[in-house]
Amino acid sequence: MPKTVQGVTGTKLPLWAKLLSSATGILFTGFGMSSFISGGPMRTVIIPIFVGAVMIYVSGYERRMYIDENGITKETSFWGQKKLQRASWDEVSDARIILNKGKKIYAIFHSNMPLWPFTFLPEQEKELIETVSEYLEEEYIQIER
Repeated sequence: MPKTVQGVTGTKLPLWAKLLSSATGILFTGFGMSSFISGGPMRTVIIPIFVGAVMIYVSGYERRMYIDENGITKETSFWGQKKLQRASWDEVSDARIILNKGKKIYAIFHSNMPLWPFTFLPEQEKELIETVSEYLEEEYIQIER
């Protein structure tokens, strides 16, 4: 039975935060542009435009990392454009799972290309170990407590 274990990414903002960040970014950028058009000093132009652009940029960024039957996947979305980076189980040489005493669980996978470290919640421990054990042999899985 195919399973998907979703990692903790910490980069997905709730909708209200995205809307607030976008609106505030537009206001900051508008203030900077109006100051530029009215001939104000550059310090009142550059800083609000920069802050507004960063707020708009941040509100459109999301990242998901998960493990499933296809391998390990990092999905990055920026304003609706998705980019998938995937390493199949054939490419993964070994896995190291670090159980951090009731805090977050870290999973590090090794391959011939650089892979991303994953973070999981403590309640996902059993599901994570079962899923990784299903696709990798026990000798290639190292669990640290």
